[in-house]
Amino acid sequence: MNNNYFNYIQPTKWIKLRRTDKLADANNIKSLNKYSDIIHNSAKFYKDNLEGKQIERL
Repeated sequence: MNNNYFNYIQPTKWIKLRRTDKLADANNIKSLNKYSDIIHNSAKFYKDNLEGKQIERL
């Protein structure tokens, strides 16, 4: 694994959420970090190969 981890930060002010939004808690962040390499690599692939490009629909 690399050093691309998510960190949990306790909110210090009120945050407006939509009905479908959910703030991550410390356990959610711990679960996300199990997949941090995959998330990082997917984001990098998108940036390197797809960002700013138009994808043609078949």
